[in-house]
Amino acid sequence: LVGSEMCIRDRSWIVDEVFKIDQYCLRQGWDMLSSESGLRYKILKRSNSGIKASQGNDVVISYDIRLMDSIQTKCYHSDSSGLAMFKVQHSTIESGIHEVVTYLEKNDSALVILPHHIAHGISGDSKLIPPLSTVLYFIKIVDVQ
Repeated sequence: LVGSEMCIRDRSWIVDEVFKIDQYCLRQGWDMLSSESGLRYKILKRSNSGIKASQGNDVVISYDIRLMDSIQTKCYHSDSSGLAMFKVQHSTIESGIHEVVTYLEKNDSALVILPHHIAHGISGDSKLIPPLSTVLYFIKIVDVQ
């Protein structure tokens, strides 16, 4: 495929993925906030700590990563992999995670849905996350520095 054919294909993937996310949230009874990037999130526990992450901050999160499928297949969990520490907008962690941590405060917990283009992309992660996968994250902001 070349040029405009690729754009049409990419747009149709995104439209299809948005529809699937909408339907999944409806079936689960989840009322989610959404951003321009397509990220969806729901704050499960609000801490009211007043400590928010922004570009350049070091953030530590606990996480549970699952596929957006009928059984929410588990992929990774911080209990077995360790907490994730990264610098906001300055690391290779998924771009959707960089975005969502700026909407949360220290000690907040949230359910996050990342479409493939802000998660693991067209190729997946070559381990547990297949190509073009929409991914669910259950995260908690453990620390912001």
